[in-house]
Amino acid sequence: MSAPSDVKRSVRAFYDELGWRKRDAATYEDAARFEDLRPTSSEYIRDCYRRVKAHLAPQGHRLLDVASGPIQREEFLEYSEGYRSRVCVDLSMVALQHARERLGGRGLFVVGDITRLPFRDGAFDGVVSVHTIYHVPAEEQASAFRELHRSLATGKTAVVVYSWGKHSPLMFLFEAVPAKLLSLLRSLGRRSAPPGELNLYFQPQSQSWLKREVGSAMNVDVRIWRALSPAFMKRFVPGNALGRWWLRKIFAIEERMPHLLGRIGCYPMILIRK
Repeated sequence: MSAPSDVKRSVRAFYDELGWRKRDAATYEDAARFEDLRPTSSEYIRDCYRRVKAHLAPQGHRLLDVASGPIQREEFLEYSEGYRSRVCVDLSMVALQHARERLGGRGLFVVGDITRLPFRDGAFDGVVSVHTIYHVPAEEQASAFRELHRSLATGKTAVVVYSWGKHSPLMFLFEAVPAKLLSLLRSLGRRSAPPGELNLYFQPQSQSWLKREVGSAMNVDVRIWRALSPAFMKRFVPGNALGRWWLRKIFAIEERMPHLLGRIGCYPMILIRK
């Protein structure tokens, strides 16, 4: 088992050397590897990202964005529209350099660790952390949640986009496809990392872990961010008008049943209220 410090170094190396490399003017390597970038899926993905802003205070002095990355999507810019400034924290200096280009004078940029944030208690009127904590060493993920809660002002909300990974019932059903079919699906479009290529640490926890390690200490509300994984979408959502129609229906179901889908879908949105 790797030490937490080794995991963090590997995550920083992945993003400094590979993840925040641009494939073209608009696409980072991170998104190209881990997201469904087809036009068919763009509306669904955009609307899922906009769910985050709906739960933040509409305005305030400072928004904290932990593991901000380079602010790679337009929807990310919207999160701080009503705030005087946005404080971006990331392990990666490369990410913060790109974020500075996006935010300019409206941003403050800090190289830091989500498990040890260098801010006073209650310093922020809003907190976001999107696709971050499941890359934190497993034994320190509860500390990451506690640090977000500590930094949040009383009466405000932090929004964490997390992954249940293999603990998602919907994705478990997908993985339970008979072995031969699953093997065939994996051979279509999934590229294995060549020897020596950087890999990204990924260790999602279960809902029972969240309830025990996080929910017992703070006010947590689990809702859906997105029910479907990129792998599932690429394999089963057709790249045409039918696919767009199907994803709109999925989004509408998520909106009607946010708590149920938050429990069984791939990516929950964990709201921390203080």
